[in-house]
Amino acid sequence: MRRHVVVIGAGAAGTMVAHRLRRRLDPATWAVTVIDRDDQHAYRPGFALVAFGTWPPSAVVRSRHAFLPDGVDLVLDEARQVDADASVVLLADGRRIAYDHLVFATGAVPRPDLVPGMAGPHWHRSVVDVSSLEGATALHEVLPTLRQGRLVVHLAELPVTSPSTALELTLLADAWLRRRGLRDGVELVHASPLPEPSAGADGLLARHGVVVESGFRVERLDGDRQLLVGHDGRELPFDLLVTVPPHRGAGAVTRSGLGDELGYVPVDRHTLQSRAFANVYAVGDATDLPTARTTRTAWLTARVVGRTLPDHATGHAPSASLDRRSRSRPLGPADDGLTAVMDRLAGARSGTPGRAAARWLYWHVALPGRPLPLPLHSASVPTGLRRHAPA
Repeated sequence: MRRHVVVIGAGAAGTMVAHRLRRRLDPATWAVTVIDRDDQHAYRPGFALVAFGTWPPSAVVRSRHAFLPDGVDLVLDEARQVDADASVVLLADGRRIAYDHLVFATGAVPRPDLVPGMAGPHWHRSVVDVSSLEGATALHEVLPTLRQGRLVVHLAELPVTSPSTALELTLLADAWLRRRGLRDGVELVHASPLPEPSAGADGLLARHGVVVESGFRVERLDGDRQLLVGHDGRELPFDLLVTVPPHRGAGAVTRSGLGDELGYVPVDRHTLQSRAFANVYAVGDATDLPTARTTRTAWLTARVVGRTLPDHATGHAPSASLDRRSRSRPLGPADDGLTAVMDRLAGARSGTPGRAAARWLYWHVALPGRPLPLPLHSASVPTGLRRHAPA
């Protein structure tokens, strides 16, 4: 019988690691299965553009089947729990899938309920997020109702997401209001737990007339009075609140007893193996790594596990490490060149062509791990790539 690798999660990190494992493990002796609850793969960096009307929802969703490699089985069901002692995944429909090696690619789950009052009747009405496609669609629907008043963009905590997410949302909101001639009547506020924005961000926000509330740690939301209340007693009134809520690890991790207090899988910083079970790994947002939760992290961690898992399975020393100070062969500077280019192209000020190019790179280069089709240091969108970007 063939040995079996199971990947839980077919998002960015899960798809990337499935491609790498399929290339490195002999199909004659290894089966690879990916489990997810549906066949809808979403390009998460595009949610903000859906919210502000740049793209329709259909522009950020594709079939998971379409981006998984040949020779990988996709099981459409919820992975409820992992029995790591027995090396078995328990599905919601009662099936049991045995594995030799397991990879958690379960991501991070938005948890607005962790802020008292946030997930109440105002959720996706006057309080919205872009952590999901549903939230982005809700924001797109509610934005036209804001003609004047106070729009607060809020980052709840770190390190659940990159601080640049809230910054991008603030700049997109500013641009949206200016295009409609509404900016003078709407006070725009950027609230963050960071002690202060970086020097560049601070100047950028000031030039756009944004009020900055630094060091704001939210305690609760008063929906009736439409206030964010901080631990220091500050109150931020709003007519519309766009929040990046707290995130936690997926339920499958927590129910399996394999997560830390936040629900993320504690992993070895070099190999990304679970600290509790040597045949269990984690990638992307499912890990407890103290890093920004971005496509870059998904790409780097998938590359590491795509090497260390086959090395471990075949009895070899690890040939890659996430920690560049490790004695194992580290990832070189060019290994994250793709995601660096994607980051530059997808930035809030890069314009629609740049964002479309970043999306094209995500679907056709980052997910399957193909060679980068443009110079690593190019900050512009090449003509040839621009022709293909809308695909």
